[in-house]
Amino acid sequence: MVLTVTAAACRDSTALDTLGTQYELTSYAGATLPYTWRVISTVRLDGTSQNCNDEITGGSLLFGDDGGVTVLVERDLICDGQPDLRSFDSALGSYSLSGSRLDITLEGSLADLPGTGPYAVSAQIAGDLILVSQTVSHTPGGAVTDRTPKTFRLVN
Repeated sequence: MVLTVTAAACRDSTALDTLGTQYELTSYAGATLPYTWRVISTVRLDGTSQNCNDEITGGSLLFGDDGGVTVLVERDLICDGQPDLRSFDSALGSYSLSGSRLDITLEGSLADLPGTGPYAVSAQIAGDLILVSQTVSHTPGGAVTDRTPKTFRLVN
């Protein structure tokens, strides 16, 4: 999977010179976390049903001084009458910064995105926030556009 993030800086009229090292996911689809991004309903052999919520509970964008970047997404699967199951998705890659434009390419597994990539993510930097507005997934069946907004806040 390849994920490409593009961001334009709004800090000043000059080029953005550095990024923070860590940004935490603070909202998904305009809602605070945890966010239920899908509901899984099943019918058992005895005819009873079970519902599970797949929740995004956290996440991070981690930028290295060497141009490396890591995306982490924390998820909980919460099912009727079952213990919660925590999982983590991750993707590794590189970034480059040219003026106010940030480009990221990632390889890995991010369950809330279709296919295996590559992914092109559009974002804006607003103060200490990275605002993701659109993700285009390039799958074998064609491009899929996901306009789920995601907000990351600078930690350090």
